[in-house]
Amino acid sequence: MSYLLKVEFKEHSSPVVTELLGERFTDVSGDAQGNNLFLVSGKSEPHLPGLSAILKSVWQGVLVKIDGAEVTIYSDPVGSVPVYYTSISSRNTVYISDSADQIFSILDKIELEMVAFWQSVAFETPLGNRTIIAGVYQLNGGQSLRFASDLDTTIQRYWDWNFRDEVIHNLSFQECIERASELLESSFNSQLKGCDGPYLLPISGGLDSRLVTVLASRNLPKDLVQPVTYAYSSRSQEYQLAKAVCSNLGLKEPIFHELNSTVYKDATEWMPRETGGMVAFFNCHLLDYLRKTDFRGTVLTSAFSDGLCGYESQDVQGESWENSAKVKQWIRFSKDYGLDEDISCTTMEDLEKLSWEWTRSSISSFDEFLYIVERHSKFHLPLINLWQRFSSTATPFISSELFELFFSMRPEFRINKSVEKDVVEYLCPGIADIGSMSSLVLTGRTGSRSKRLFHRSINFLNVLLRGLGYAEHEIPSSRITEQLAKALHTELRADFDAAINEMYSRGALSSFQLSKFSKPSLRFNEKLRSQLSILNAFRIFE
Repeated sequence: MSYLLKVEFKEHSSPVVTELLGERFTDVSGDAQGNNLFLVSGKSEPHLPGLSAILKSVWQGVLVKIDGAEVTIYSDPVGSVPVYYTSISSRNTVYISDSADQIFSILDKIELEMVAFWQSVAFETPLGNRTIIAGVYQLNGGQSLRFASDLDTTIQRYWDWNFRDEVIHNLSFQECIERASELLESSFNSQLKGCDGPYLLPISGGLDSRLVTVLASRNLPKDLVQPVTYAYSSRSQEYQLAKAVCSNLGLKEPIFHELNSTVYKDATEWMPRETGGMVAFFNCHLLDYLRKTDFRGTVLTSAFSDGLCGYESQDVQGESWENSAKVKQWIRFSKDYGLDEDISCTTMEDLEKLSWEWTRSSISSFDEFLYIVERHSKFHLPLINLWQRFSSTATPFISSELFELFFSMRPEFRINKSVEKDVVEYLCPGIADIGSMSSLVLTGRTGSRSKRLFHRSINFLNVLLRGLGYAEHEIPSSRITEQLAKALHTELRADFDAAINEMYSRGALSSFQLSKFSKPSLRFNEKLRSQLSILNAFRIFE
């Protein structure tokens, strides 16, 4: 269920907050200062006394505080419920929602925010509080947004990601594994308390979903757990590995959900507007399954597992933000596509502002900080929020105790998700022996030399087929989960051509940039993702 709040500032009276859409405006008053405090669209009430205690914990939802002539909005630490907002000065009113489309419907017209547009083309999502629509903003996870009667806004970060428990920091690797195993099972059972099932278990060939699968097999009635895997073909190794894991654990065989080019075409019709372009249509995956079935139960998610367990954790002590991979990516992108100096410099300023927040955290590197603070609150968690339109969700990786453990342990324990790998083996010996398609392993780096050469040959032939205009006849490869390049060359081609021409006519693309993007990439690479992001932005304006 979405929410839509209307905040009206009236002369000589307190602000009036009206819930125009939604049914989760829960009073959790108890603030020591006597402020009115409400939880909006939260998964559950924070059972803590007062605002300060809530903000020091890991909670999920959106908090609204009315204090005299001011209203403050708090996004939870990881941004599990999106906060889009816009202010209309002529009405002295602010609108806030987890649906960008609800905000768009209030605006007189929708205009492109050029800096955010190019950031989304480079990174898939804009930086900071920007969205690609002028006058519409997003509050990141762990931030507060204060409105005064003159609609002046102040954004602050209350959650600084600074963890350093010395007792935990001195734990051995094995002690961290045992403690993580205990806390994960506790969080899993706590979140599912009172849920009778059924349970939908998205399982891929990777590590995170495998850990959730192990937790489900140990703690839930197996007949109530229904695994599901998505890929472009049932011959995909992703699906074969998922079947092997489920068979080993005594669970049902996973339902196979096909991701063909038509699925992505359908997703362009609604996902870009619903999320303001923040969650790109090519991430529709399980969402497509939920929209097309009548499942009613609880989805067992691995939300925030990458951020918690160290997907981007690096041993780069003392490295400056200027030397981060993200900054280097932007400099290279800006040069390759001839971006205006104002756009390039403004983005560097955005990155520098984020680096100031990073220096106050205990996160290993600037790249990991961006992955946790930016990527998760603008893509991973908003995607889970979309799932909740169709079903309740469990997010066992999001808990105060787990955050304290993983972000206080020695940094080297999180590199390459080392602790998580061994937790899987600790909870279920032997399950790690089944092959993996973890996001930590790039295509072509696993298996025998002959198998690597075989799959590279298929990839090469498919590049030739796309270049010759025969993408619809691509050769299936079990190593590939999605065929986004094929989709762009076939089902999405006409829409993509319309997108780049429309963006050119709007002045978003120069003639040079139009020529650079006009031919769809033959490979799945940064250029292809940029082209898909342009199409994603275009769909908002249709």
